[in-house]
Amino acid sequence: MIKEHVLCKRMDRSAYWTVRLSKDGKDLTFFVHRLLAGAFLSNVFNYREVNHINGSKEDNRIENLEWVSHSQNVTHAYKTGLIGIKKNCVEIINTCTGEIFPTIKEAAVVHSLNYSTCKNYLNGHRPNPTCLRYKRELKVA
Repeated sequence: MIKEHVLCKRMDRSAYWTVRLSKDGKDLTFFVHRLLAGAFLSNVFNYREVNHINGSKEDNRIENLEWVSHSQNVTHAYKTGLIGIKKNCVEIINTCTGEIFPTIKEAAVVHSLNYSTCKNYLNGHRPNPTCLRYKRELKVA
């Protein structure tokens, strides 16, 4: 027999809603958006992250949630301004597609490259098999 229990949600440090669930005396904390996506959204590509489409972590309506890859999640965060772009960063351009990235890190994530490897390609420390290049030259003092 299962006893009725009211779940209390709370907001964690990163502003995501969470709930605590217990089984056999063990408590576990779960993100509400992940529970909802797991229960109500199909994940045909087996993505591991859930994106809030409108950028609001508090808005856990099903129509505001989608399964995404990590690179899709990061790209969405940059495009919507959820992740800020640091001043004086050198932009990266994909010369094959024309896509521009505000940081090496974002270019590396989107192209599934290790950050250090991507930086080594761009700085000429390793042969660059990608279409990634600095959008403007680095100025060395």
